[in-house]
Order: sequence, then structure tokens, then C-alpha cells
Amino acid sequence: MLLATSQHQPSEKTDRRHIFTTPFRRLTAEALLQHFQTRPTVHYFPVPDVVETARSKIDHILDNQFEFNGERHQLPGSIQWLTNPSNDREWQILLHKFYYAVGLGMAYHETHAPHYAEKWVELTNSWIGTVPRDFLPSDVAGRRIQNWIFAHYYFVSNGQPHCVTPEFYGSFLESLHQQLSYLRDHVTPARNHRTLELCAIFLAAIVFPEFVESSEWLSWSKDELVKNIYSDLLPDGVHCEQSTDYHHLVLKNYLWIKKLALLNQIEMPAEFDLLVKKALEFSLYSHRPDGM
Repeated sequence: MLLATSQHQPSEKTDRRHIFTTPFRRLTAEALLQHFQTRPTVHYFPVPDVVETARSKIDHILDNQFEFNGERHQLPGSIQWLTNPSNDREWQILLHKFYYAVGLGMAYHETHAPHYAEKWVELTNSWIGTVPRDFLPSDVAGRRIQNWIFAHYYFVSNGQPHCVTPEFYGSFLESLHQQLSYLRDHVTPARNHRTLELCAIFLAAIVFPEFVESSEWLSWSKDELVKNIYSDLLPDGVHCEQSTDYHHLVLKNYLWIKKLALLNQIEMPAEFDLLVKKALEFSLYSHRPDGM
């Protein structure tokens, strides 16, 4: 895992057009937002964390009360992202993974109450303006990228709250692009964190083909996921660490990748499918009759 060393603030506002392919560089900020709100060609879906997106937790976040691992803290209106209010390092890590962004999106989708969308914009803007890209390990960036994209599904792809302004959306895309560029160059060498990070890059390349590097990100992450499944799984399809918990966690990620690929007409190699099938077969035998 790659630990943060930098405490520098993010760079000042720059011309964002360079992050897009040529046709989209010419669009105004308003036209760019409209494009992402209405495009019919990209297919993806959110994968919420049941615990971290519980409505009770999300409603407390509206008042800046964040609870992770059974520990709740009241954070100031201007969140100090680089300071941990807990003695538990994992608490701060969960704060930076942004599972709650997906929960805010789910709550907005179900209620259409604007305060959920407003809170998403507030927290995301605050994080963008404060946190350097190399803060915390790479797997945290990978999970945050996934959760930002899942929140994007609710607030942009599947809903159009008025608080998602062209200016905010431009900042969101620019930050997401920066995080992806950093992650692409700092992927964890092996095991479950690498799988998670490759999944995040694969997802982003599918959801944002407008990014200038997306074709390379898609090709590279696809190739690396195929290599990774051979590293993660033994020839019989069982996870190399021989833990049923890790086995199902990793299998869930590969099934998610397979579904994304199918939805977007991306062909995965036959050997990838074969190992997924073997992993599924083991999974069937390692569940109790009640499904647990």
C-alpha cells in the first residue's frame, strides 16, 4: 500500500478542457453537463455498501455527524479532512472512501429532497479543495473513485438536481480525472487492493469515455484484470489466500466487472470467464443451505 507523504494543497484552477477528447473540449460547461445528464450510450449501476449507506447514518451526515465502526463524531462545518478526530486510523480512511456519497444519492433518488444533493455537492467540493491526491493509500483512492461514480449515477446520470451546477460538475470531473491519473500510476502491486483499484479504473474508463486517456485505461485495466485473476485464483478457482471471506469478496468484484463488460459490449477473454465459473462453483459449495 502506498502511504501519503504530501501535505500540499491541490493545485489552483486550470483549464479543464485538456482532460477530454477533442469533440468534448469544444463544449461549454453547460453543454458538457447536459451531455452527461442525457447520453444513452453508457451503462453502469451503483453497488452500495449496505451498512455505510443506511438512511439513519445518512441523515446524521446532513448535520455533519459521521459514524464509522460504531464511533460517531460531530465534524465542524468546514471539515478538516487531513485531521483524524478518532484514535482509529480506519475511521479517517472510511471518511475518505465516501461510501456516504452513494447513500446521499440513494436518499435523493428515493425522496427527491434537495438537501441530500446539496450535501453531496458541499462535501465533494470541500474534499476537492483540501485533499492532495497522495493522501492515504491507493486502495482508498480506488474505493473513493468507485463511490464517486456510484453517486454520479444518482445525481447526474439518473437525476438532475439543480444544485449540480456546470461549475461544480466541471470541478468534479477534473478531480475525478486527477485521482484516476494518480491511481493509474500507483496501483498496489498485488492481491485484493490491486483488484479493487483495477476495478475502479475499469469502471471509470467505461463511464467516462470522454476522458482523453479512457481508451488506454480501459485496455490496460482489462489486461491487468485478466492477469490479476490468475494471481488471485488458483487453477481450481479458489482464492489463493484460501479464505472463504476473501474468495467471495474477490469473486463479487470479478462478477461486477463481467456485468459491466456485458452491458457495454466489451468482450472479456475466455480464460477470465472460465476462472469466474470455477470460482462460482466453489462458492456454491462453500455456502450453507441458508445462503450464508
